[in-house]
Amino acid sequence: MILTTDSLPDYFTIATPRNSHFAVTTNTFDFVNRNSDVLVVTCGDSWTWGADLTPNDDKEFRVTHAYGNIISDKLSADWLNLGLSGSNNFFIAERTEELSKIIPLLNYSKIYLICTFTEIGRSFNSHHDVYLDYINYFNNNTIDNFLNLLNAECVRRIKKVTTAHNIELVIGTNFIDAIGIDTDVLLPLPWFRLLGIDCPVTGYAGTTGVTRLQSVSEFVNDTTAYKIWMNDLIDKSYYIDQVCASSTLIMQHPCTSGHRMWAEYILENIK
Repeated sequence: MILTTDSLPDYFTIATPRNSHFAVTTNTFDFVNRNSDVLVVTCGDSWTWGADLTPNDDKEFRVTHAYGNIISDKLSADWLNLGLSGSNNFFIAERTEELSKIIPLLNYSKIYLICTFTEIGRSFNSHHDVYLDYINYFNNNTIDNFLNLLNAECVRRIKKVTTAHNIELVIGTNFIDAIGIDTDVLLPLPWFRLLGIDCPVTGYAGTTGVTRLQSVSEFVNDTTAYKIWMNDLIDKSYYIDQVCASSTLIMQHPCTSGHRMWAEYILENIK
């Protein structure tokens, strides 16, 4: 089976008004065919998709300058970009599981999966994590390691796929620091710190993620611990929002040089 951009909705869940901010059903995914037996897959949110790479909404320019294309071009590989603006880390796990279903139909001798995680909390208490029993979790655990749990669950699902299919996995983070990601697959530096954007705290969510995480109060038993935990998240979210507002970025997203830098950094860290 040979993929094309137009065929991707047959295999992957694309954006609809029910699962995204898109007003109409939209295929945001890309496929570049270089007739290679190597496949590079990038998965993430708007930073992976290539938002604001060009002000004229030029798809060819965006695709050409996105970090995934730079990496795949360097490796002479085909490229599958599973990027969706506003998506979350559970989205990355879900698309990886969908990829798993078609791998036996594809003719690749080597597959790289590069996941760029975003802020924790975007998908909390939604259809993405409905299978998790948070009530039972908090009956047996404190809130201290909860953020670690959320990302670790996504990594668990992703690694189940990559292990089964002998895929080389690399995971990085965009405008937040890493938590709950195994060190054997984690890029040491977050993208924003690689760009030289200063942040005096270690933070995992901006105000968008923190707003959704406030509903953790529905599940916790220790309300005092929850308030302390949430106040800390709110305080740190200010600094994460400042990262996104940095003049180094274009409308909260990396420019072409930023994508090139991230691509080169990933290439240095893959086998």
